[in-house]
Amino acid sequence: MTTKQYEYFFDFAGDGRRFHEPAVDITCGLSGFLLEVSPGVAPDGIWCPVGCKLVVTPAGRAFPCALMQTEEFFLGNVFEAGLETVMRSAAMRKTCGLLTERIRKIADCAACSWRNFCQAGCMGDALEDAGTVWDKGRFCAYRKMLYEKAFCKLACGRKAETQLPVGDTP
Repeated sequence: MTTKQYEYFFDFAGDGRRFHEPAVDITCGLSGFLLEVSPGVAPDGIWCPVGCKLVVTPAGRAFPCALMQTEEFFLGNVFEAGLETVMRSAAMRKTCGLLTERIRKIADCAACSWRNFCQAGCMGDALEDAGTVWDKGRFCAYRKMLYEKAFCKLACGRKAETQLPVGDTP
């Protein structure tokens, strides 16, 4: 991408009226621009920002995540279709559907007692590492260990706080 393309996109996206979304928050990175189009919204309970944020290249090509910039996850071009159309596209709905299906369709995740905490891990990491979103990801064992430690710490800490030494009264 050229400097001119970056300048054009920032000027274009910075004018919220073009997207009919005056509250679009724009940050930049080497892979393009990250547009937060639904700040703080996670109606499905999923912690992943897919569906609330977009990565848009200076050429206007939109993707659901910086780790998912492949043709399989291309959502559309914001210059050609507009931001609202891209965000409401069938491609975006499909991607969000995959995000919520992973917890049930990845066998190890479906059987895991921590699945509602990690939500099958990061879909982008899985794609980058395994070449598919249908993988639990390389951090699975580590996440399980962290959740177990955190819960043990909470349980032990609360138990210690509520127990009084023998012979003491409140």
